[in-house]
Amino acid sequence: MESRSRFCVENKSTLLVQKAAEELENWLKQKIDPALARLLQGEAVYLTEQQAEKQMGDFKAKIRAKYAARK
Repeated sequence: MESRSRFCVENKSTLLVQKAAEELENWLKQKIDPALARLLQGEAVYLTEQQAEKQMGDFKAKIRAKYAARK
């Protein structure tokens, strides 16, 4: 009896992990598919890590300058 209840608990745990993995996969699919579609349709542009860092640095500098001028 003990081994049967242990199997039941392990089986339920496995099912919960599988369900969580499926939910995560579905969530990722919902986020990634539209992004890839925009990229393939030319509505989005892929940036390298260096390009993204430069763009973000420029953006932050612009914001800092804006608020520094108010002081």
